[in-house]
This record gives sequence, C-alpha cells and structure tokens, in this order.
Amino acid sequence: MGVALPGLRAAAYRLTRVGGATDVEAELVAGFLAALPGLNVDQPRVCSRLCNAAYVAARAAARAEGPASSGEAAFAPSSALPPRPWGHPDFVLARAVTAGVITAPDAELIAVTRLEDTMLSEYAERTGESRWAVYKRRARAEARLVAAIQASRLADDDREVIAHATLTTAAEPQPRR
Repeated sequence: MGVALPGLRAAAYRLTRVGGATDVEAELVAGFLAALPGLNVDQPRVCSRLCNAAYVAARAAARAEGPASSGEAAFAPSSALPPRPWGHPDFVLARAVTAGVITAPDAELIAVTRLEDTMLSEYAERTGESRWAVYKRRARAEARLVAAIQASRLADDDREVIAHATLTTAAEPQPRR
C-alpha cells in the first residue's frame, strides 16, 4: 500500500471533492485489499490497477450513502434548486411600479440604460428628450428606488411561496414493499 499511496490520495481527493463521503479512506483501503487476491502481477501497471479498483469500490460505497438510498422523500437525481426568481432586477422594477415608487417610463429608463447597456445619450435620442433631462430623471428614479428598497417597501410577499413550490416539485419515491 505504501507504493500505491500517491494514487490512493489522488482517488480520495477526487471522491471527497465531488461527493464528500464520510469515510472515503476506509473504503479505499477495503477496495484495495479486496482487489489483491484476484490480481495478476504478470500484467503491467499493477499499482494503477489496484488504485483503480480501490477508487471504484469507494465510489460505489459513497453512492450507496447518498440521499437516494436514505429514503429521503424529496430526493430527485440530478436536481438542483432553481435560481431565485424574486431577486431579478426586472421583478424589482415591476414591484416598484406596482407600489407607486417609480413610474413605468422610469422603470423602462432604468432597465434599458442599466440592465441592457444602452447609452444614456442613445436613449435620450430615441425618446426625443435632452440627455441632461434623461440623466436627471434616471437619478431621481434611482434615488426613490434605493430609498424604497432600504425601507423594505419592495419586499416580495410571494418569495416564500415560490421557494416552497420549487423545492417540492420532485416526485415522491414509490414505497418499498
């Protein structure tokens, strides 16, 4: 095992980096020792074949410890939480318009010039306003928006409902007989 130690350390690193299994080293040693009796020493790369056998055994043990085998009700293979939709800037601007903090044209101005990377002068030219007037209107609207956010006037009441709904979309596993 001393000669195979660098390969076993690399295998342990790969397993803990991805899966985070609790007893990777013990499973690697067990897999290594289980592969010894059937090993043909006349073939090349004896050490790498033993390390590979140890890695495969430890990976199988780590997968057996995973949430799928624990009977966890909300487990769905390869599932991940969706991105938080309630913090998207467009939703914040829409809530600000609904709350009366800014007007719809002000929300469009902020969205186009801040989120879509349109130059302020291009927007002013498109709307027929002076660049300075558009700049002042955006500055005032952003100041009202910041004040409303800091005062928690734009809190998303549906945030917890959305989070709960997105966390419970996984299919329930069939009961074991």
